[in-house]
Amino acid sequence: MLREILTAFAVLMAAAACESTARVDESGTDADSDSDGDTDADSDSDGDSDSDGDSDSDSDSDTDVCDEANFEIDLVPGRLMILQDFSSSMNDSNKWSDARTALLTMLNDPQFSSIQFGFDFFPDSDFCGVGTLQLACGPDTAADIAAALASMEPASGAGTPLYCALENHLHDTFGAGLLGTGETTYILLVSDGEPSCTTYECDGSYTDVTATMMGDLAADLAALDVLTFVIGFGYSGDPTYLQAVADNGGTGTSVINVSDYSALEAALTSVAGTVVSCTYEIGEPDPSADPDDVNIFFDSGGDEEVVPYDEDCGADTGWMWEDDEHTRITFCTAACDELKSGDVDSVTVEWGCPTVVIE
Repeated sequence: MLREILTAFAVLMAAAACESTARVDESGTDADSDSDGDTDADSDSDGDSDSDGDSDSDSDSDTDVCDEANFEIDLVPGRLMILQDFSSSMNDSNKWSDARTALLTMLNDPQFSSIQFGFDFFPDSDFCGVGTLQLACGPDTAADIAAALASMEPASGAGTPLYCALENHLHDTFGAGLLGTGETTYILLVSDGEPSCTTYECDGSYTDVTATMMGDLAADLAALDVLTFVIGFGYSGDPTYLQAVADNGGTGTSVINVSDYSALEAALTSVAGTVVSCTYEIGEPDPSADPDDVNIFFDSGGDEEVVPYDEDCGADTGWMWEDDEHTRITFCTAACDELKSGDVDSVTVEWGCPTVVIE
């Protein structure tokens, strides 16, 4: 009799054990093999749908949740001084009309809206006069330059004071918006001929202007972080003058020789595209912010994608820190080209999650 009682008790205990591990439906019975009475499909006790035991719904086993914070960033603008030949020869073969139209196209192009344009021309009075800057580089200048161009016509008999026109920009009292900005800035020199004011030097004395002098002048500007692009438009005469400027202008480019409107427009677009900045400045992060926990995102039409960190732009694809203080970032070629394409609606920076590094 005792044996029969013990056997019955064992059967009851086994039944109870089976009940505690049974799978249950959504009415409240247990859906997995744990002991929490939850309705998830895994075997842990956290109530989510994965099996890692943490409180999120991914499949890793972390316990930390990123504490992301957005920081405002500002594009460091490119600066481009247009230095336009306005000698009487620009009236030949419709060159001035073509130049004006091409310049207006560049100034009105939305992809160059971040550039701070300036405008100067030579001569600014009859024959060889220079000395009055038309418009310094600054924000929202494109419309003012366009308005000035609309009514400008080269004067009959006007010469080509090429040396003095460029030399003016060595002086911060003249080249406002170029010197002393702490940024690399640019001059775009457009000319159709060699200097015709070769016996005049800008301090009022008289000497022969040579190609070597032109090259030295460009080098002096480059030493001040003012780099010079050169376009020869329907150029005639000794090519060594413009070539000396290009060789020493710091851009690594030769003279861009063009002879018609379409080629000029393409040349201007190429130069402006180089000047568009891909450097952004960010405010000082919180003292606790870790530069290894920063990520940058491009938003294109509502689709956000992370841009990976690319140390020293080794892969020339992502982004890099521009300074040791971690207040500036520069996008490498591939990301920069994407920005310049106009397809990126916004750029955001977030601290708080480990930096995504390029593979």
